[in-house]
Amino acid sequence: HAGEQGVAEPGRPPSRGPAPRLSHLVSWAAAARKRDEHAVKPLRNGTLYAREPNSPHVPESRLPITKLAVDVVVEDQVARVAIDQSFHNPSTMMMEGMYRFAIPPDASLQRLAMYVNGQLMESGVVERMQGRRIYEDIVYRRLDPALLEWAGTGRLALRVYPLPPREDKRLLLAYTQSLPKLYDDWTLSVPLPEVDLPVGELGFDVRVRGCANCEVTSPSHKIDVQRTGEDAVVSYRAKGATLGDSLVLRVRDPRRQATVATHTQGDERFVLVRARPELRAAARTYRPRTWVILDDVSASRGTLELRAQADLIDGFMRELDEKDRVAVVAFDVEARTVLAPTRVEDVDRRALRTQLATEGGIGATSFAAALAAATRLLANVAPEDAMIVYLGDGVITTGKRNLDALRAELAGKAHFIGVGVGDGPDTQTLEALAAATGGYATTIDLADDVGWRAFDLIAALHTARVTNVSARLVDASHLEVPATVYVKTPQLADGEELELVAKLAGGKPPVAVILHGMLDGQAWDQRVELASGSGTAGYLPRLWAQRHIAARLLAKHETISVPPCSGPSAVITASTRRPTAPVTCPTEGELREKRDEAIRKEVVALGKQYFVLSRHTSLLVLEDDAMYAKYNVTKGAGETWAPYKVPAKIPVVPWSASSAPIPSNVADDAELVRSPLRVFYDHGGSFDGDLASAETGLGWGAERGRWRIERGGETLATRDSLGLGPTSGTRLPQAPLAEPGGQGGEAVESEAKRAATELAKEQRQDRDGEAGLLGAITTAQLNGGDDFQAAAQGSGFGRSGAVFASGKRARWAGGGLRAQGGLIYPQRFTYPSDTAYDDLTAFVPALFHDASDRLRAELAAGARAAHPIDDTSRALLAAARAALPAGIYRWNDREIAIDAARRLGWRFTTGADLGETASFDGKTWTRRYAELGLDITRTVTEDDIALALAYIPLWIAEPAHYARWFEVRAAGPREVALWRAPASIAGGGAGRVARRPELAYVLAFDDNHHLVAIRDASGSALVEVTWGAAGPTAARVGGVELDVGFTAQPIADATAWAHGDSKPGIVVELPGRLPAYWAARLA
Repeated sequence: HAGEQGVAEPGRPPSRGPAPRLSHLVSWAAAARKRDEHAVKPLRNGTLYAREPNSPHVPESRLPITKLAVDVVVEDQVARVAIDQSFHNPSTMMMEGMYRFAIPPDASLQRLAMYVNGQLMESGVVERMQGRRIYEDIVYRRLDPALLEWAGTGRLALRVYPLPPREDKRLLLAYTQSLPKLYDDWTLSVPLPEVDLPVGELGFDVRVRGCANCEVTSPSHKIDVQRTGEDAVVSYRAKGATLGDSLVLRVRDPRRQATVATHTQGDERFVLVRARPELRAAARTYRPRTWVILDDVSASRGTLELRAQADLIDGFMRELDEKDRVAVVAFDVEARTVLAPTRVEDVDRRALRTQLATEGGIGATSFAAALAAATRLLANVAPEDAMIVYLGDGVITTGKRNLDALRAELAGKAHFIGVGVGDGPDTQTLEALAAATGGYATTIDLADDVGWRAFDLIAALHTARVTNVSARLVDASHLEVPATVYVKTPQLADGEELELVAKLAGGKPPVAVILHGMLDGQAWDQRVELASGSGTAGYLPRLWAQRHIAARLLAKHETISVPPCSGPSAVITASTRRPTAPVTCPTEGELREKRDEAIRKEVVALGKQYFVLSRHTSLLVLEDDAMYAKYNVTKGAGETWAPYKVPAKIPVVPWSASSAPIPSNVADDAELVRSPLRVFYDHGGSFDGDLASAETGLGWGAERGRWRIERGGETLATRDSLGLGPTSGTRLPQAPLAEPGGQGGEAVESEAKRAATELAKEQRQDRDGEAGLLGAITTAQLNGGDDFQAAAQGSGFGRSGAVFASGKRARWAGGGLRAQGGLIYPQRFTYPSDTAYDDLTAFVPALFHDASDRLRAELAAGARAAHPIDDTSRALLAAARAALPAGIYRWNDREIAIDAARRLGWRFTTGADLGETASFDGKTWTRRYAELGLDITRTVTEDDIALALAYIPLWIAEPAHYARWFEVRAAGPREVALWRAPASIAGGGAGRVARRPELAYVLAFDDNHHLVAIRDASGSALVEVTWGAAGPTAARVGGVELDVGFTAQPIADATAWAHGDSKPGIVVELPGRLPAYWAARLA
């Protein structure tokens, strides 16, 4: 039977007895399994991302690692693992690094350091919430902190700020781990970061002290092993390497004597003992066992974890005795029996696996519900034969959470076997329940050979095993040495090693360890003699503190005893004539809260004293010594018992935007165009113009210089834009609001669909004719072209677009978009430390392309040297230019001054509260920002038509300027037609064939020569202006009414009126050009 062996010797009858752990005897098979499974994609630990600071809704991006060095020193089977890595921020933005990684569950972090501006800065231990507050305060001030927090057993979360653009950031982490021995073997496993791209430089260095004669191998890497004195030295080097499994070293050390190490720190003395006790057990009568496997399928279990747990269950079905009975229960907030108690040999493994695949991914974790279901299934099973096997992370999120209550559920009913699967299992819960029931606890990494681990676990449970292990140290006089003693695990199976760590409180040196426990239901005692040990074990204080902190945290689950409470009742005194206060008796909850707070403070003090990270402490790196003093944080020395030496300073090469490479496929004379700042995150999606026109859903966009968020016809919120050009929109306020529906938008009501269709038809009839000077969005742009995205500053979300786009005709752009996507997420200017605030030019509208720039580009695309203009048109345009009254015009969101010389000027405050003054003197278009000392200028001559149409269409240019871009013909007594002359197209042998001109726009004037309309080729009105006796009184653009007015005022010089007393600033002349353009001009 399992756990037994038969021995046949010459001259003796065969005998049956306990066997060593079978998985150890056939460990050679594990290596063969590894070779057979080499094609399986490895599972790895550790992820490194960059994100915009304090922007949880902006997607994170992985960062490449340029250099990774792993340095390990092992002494007395205690490893110091240092991970030195440099990762690169390839973006041009200042980012925050989010580094989440896993270390072995029993490891303790001992160092965090970071290079700040090339200077090495060590971390300090702080109380967890204090560390978070300091970090957020420093990020707010745009300085350089790093914060490492406990995120679960063996799971850590590191936040680093800033990650400068195009620069490397170098971090150092170090942790200590005790490595248990099984028979003669122990294993070192170092989790490596998960990266998609190869690491630039990769190096491992491992020194195993005092183990020159040990056999060292690695199933994960092709290592080089050298012997240096009494040490074994392991190395590995690679460039451009793709990280796979963890670095795994297996060491065979056949020495059997007990290991003793000591250390003195101040007046504190510490001792470590490692010994393998002899577990001699007689063969016991075989009895079938009943196993209930609890499969945790709650929301904390991902796809990989659930698959690993299913593999473990399948492995148990292979390895359990055929006559044993097994049941499987899947649970989250409730328990569901997947397999009723069945003999192992009768289990349909394929059907079981299929059933398990239907479970998982939702719900909280209720241990109470799971244990209650398991004990019900084991009600008629003897406690010694009842086994409950838990698979999951051990994190309880609902129901009973106090371990004392859970232990009471199991006491005397079954053995609890806790298996933590994946990163960050709550080993405290699993070990506590196992210790209370004479069970067993272990962890399994997702990168492990799960089938082999199932075999090893069953083998361990069938070998001789002592439970409830305790220990005490005795001196040469057989007296107990006063000490705070911790045994790593209260269960020891055959071949496993005892690890004892103690802090001595006085007395003579210990010479032996007395062990107590239970073996096969009988009391078990053993004395282990100790030799004198090394006195230089610098790892011992932190290792003891780690065990002590774990014990103190476990004490939070102990039962609270409420003492008797009595006292006199309230009485009225003669002096005050008021009742005295009655005695208030503390409740159990109040006593528990008081005790837990005392433990928390004790844990924080221990963490600071011994430099230990825990669930109540964090490690914090600050920018300089002055900041450590300011925040009252004690900086660590970075020294350990096995120092990892790094330079105090490293060179830093800052990145400059001027060093960015210029794409090779850009013409030397190309204009440089700056992309607008994207305030909202664009999730993309599919677009439907018909449904969007009904405006039945949620959307956002820019309208009349302001950001708007709308639902249906209702405005939910508005916010000033960044001074972008005006726009307009249309809506159907009577359209019903759509309810949430499927991806196809089935929930949009039929009335909305019909209304949308009618509006869409109207819009389609005229949008092609508007695709010229007024900047209507083309079909290609509606389908997601980059120009549309850049101009629009965002996109619509939900089931409609609200009024959309800036400087574009929003009736089609806004009403005609419907996006099926996620929620709207503002991604910029939502927190004080946003790096966008570094660039004040992001708030300067003149530095971005606006409607006039796009119109100017359209003019240039079809320009010829000259076009004809008839005398009637010339006279009508000249008269209209002369008839335009001088004064102050209110046109949408601007007040624009026009003087008798037809110069323009305005004063305007942008949505970012930045003052802008603008002027056009007939040659130069100037936009001044006096607060910034900045002038943005552009030479404008014959293309002043674009400037007028973008900002005030009723302004009339010189007649010759129209003839520069169009054939100008009279279309009626008060109308001027502008015809575009398309470029010639290739013909046959006769050469090139000229195409006929096409009508673009018709300008209509009243009897006073004032512009009253601009129509397209189909006759649809694009601009309509109503004039009163003094000036314009109303206007519509694209069918939408604008805010228009006029004040007659003698303006001597519109440019002087606009700029007032402000002084010219630094001049930036547009358009921007590449260096090659200016080099050619200066040659």
